[in-house]
Amino acid sequence: IPELKWFINEELRIVHESKQYTLQQNALLFASIEKILKAYTSQQKTIVIFIDDIQWADPEVLHILEQIYTPFEDGHLLVIIASREEYTETSNELLVWQKDLSSYSVIQMRSLSQESVFDYVSDTLQSTCQTAHTIAHRIFQMTHGNALFVQEVLRNFIKNKTVYYDLKDMQWLYQFEQLQQTISNIDLLSFIESRMNDLSEPALTLLQNAACFGH
Repeated sequence: IPELKWFINEELRIVHESKQYTLQQNALLFASIEKILKAYTSQQKTIVIFIDDIQWADPEVLHILEQIYTPFEDGHLLVIIASREEYTETSNELLVWQKDLSSYSVIQMRSLSQESVFDYVSDTLQSTCQTAHTIAHRIFQMTHGNALFVQEVLRNFIKNKTVYYDLKDMQWLYQFEQLQQTISNIDLLSFIESRMNDLSEPALTLLQNAACFGH
């Protein structure tokens, strides 16, 4: 990350020997991130860091996370960590240090109810019309209340005009045959993967590099 050169001492010499090299790299990364955080928190500006799928993190990454958080435990830094329910035991073992924090708390996310899916659809469409009821019912059948899939399916319905706003009648409508075909051929994961095609080449490269951290 070229911008981090503003925060590190360029005269430091890094020895390219596996273990020592890794330790020095981690130390430089930690020092750089700490300086960035201090620049904001010294002005009493709150920073929120969200980390998803923590169950895949290795011990080195978790150690750096602990080092980063500890100096700011008293405030102005909020770290939100998400893990999959089936890996809860593994995540708990990895994040033992968190449980000793006075601010530590756990929020367990459940699947959305059919009523909640309808609320989401009606809020998005700004309407409680029959179309909203029908679409919400279909989406709930397809996703079983998975919040991420609910969002992506509705986004896809609007994008491909399965659900559309009729300017003449001033109401939301849907194409019945297209809706039925989408439901019968749905692959929920493809909704997420297809979003990658909309990203620019630099954004994809950045994601690919970020996915390699810790491995």
